[in-house]
Amino acid sequence: MPGGEIVCLDAGTVHGVPVAVTGAEDGTICVWDLAERRLLGRPFQKYHLEVFGVRLTQLHGRPVVISSGKCSSVDVWEIPS
Repeated sequence: MPGGEIVCLDAGTVHGVPVAVTGAEDGTICVWDLAERRLLGRPFQKYHLEVFGVRLTQLHGRPVVISSGKCSSVDVWEIPS
C-alpha cells in the first residue's frame, strides 16, 4: 500500500466505475475504485517530492490523470482499463 499523507484528490467515473485519484506527499498518485474500496491498478510514482495536484479527465476519448508535483513538472498518466 502506498504511504504518505494525501494532499490532493479528484473524483469521477472511469469505464462506469466511480473512482478517486489521490496525490500524496511521498510523490505517489493512486486511482481508487470507490465501489469496492480498493486500489485500481498499481500506483503511479514519478515524483520524489510532494504531488501538488491531480485531475481526472479524458484525452482522445481515454481516461487519464493529469498531475503536477513540487518538482515543477506536469504529467499525463493513462488509467488502466
